[in-house]
Amino acid sequence: MSRLDSFIRRLEAQRACLNRAAELIHGVDGFVLELGLGNGRTYDHLRELFPNRDIYVCERRVAAHPDCIPPADRLLLGDMFDTLPAAGFLAGRVALAHFDAGTGEAAANRGLAAGLRPLIVPLLRAGGIIATQQAMDCLELDPLPLPDDVAAGRYHLYRRESTTGAARVERLLAWGKKRGYLTYDELNAALPPDLMSSEQIEETMRKLTQLGVKLVENPPNNEG
Repeated sequence: MSRLDSFIRRLEAQRACLNRAAELIHGVDGFVLELGLGNGRTYDHLRELFPNRDIYVCERRVAAHPDCIPPADRLLLGDMFDTLPAAGFLAGRVALAHFDAGTGEAAANRGLAAGLRPLIVPLLRAGGIIATQQAMDCLELDPLPLPDDVAAGRYHLYRRESTTGAARVERLLAWGKKRGYLTYDELNAALPPDLMSSEQIEETMRKLTQLGVKLVENPPNNEG
């Protein structure tokens, strides 16, 4: 496949997934967040899909077509590792996040997605959707089926899960069993001491030990 064909297929997959995401959040209140403006093509498409929603855009430096630049009060300008933590007003209020930032280096893009994922997920409301070219598998996100004409792995759709209590613990156990490990950050996020008793936390830790799940500071081999 030529680079041109690959580029076209990526754009077709992106459009199909964004159109599907629009269907998935029909009736779900919240903002739209575009993570990476680029030349503004995708932002322009989002404006057509969501004419009645506020669309916020993160970008390091604006280099888009003049017709595709968001209003100043909807533009979060700077490094996303700085702007996302500062965007407290978005926390739990985003219905759709679209991640389309990076370079031509696949490994660097995977690392960027893994680093930004913990900053993006808390911005999504329960039931919110993230569309991304890079995989963002994690405890709080349910992978969703892709449109029929999108090849597996070319793009990704996720929904932020809304389980709490016992269901959340079961999800944690399944996630740990699947990978063989959990990070301390994942464990702390899933077992907040203000919402769970010490007995519940101890029982969960016992089950993790029985399953052979290791606790680590960082994902092995920078899996993200």
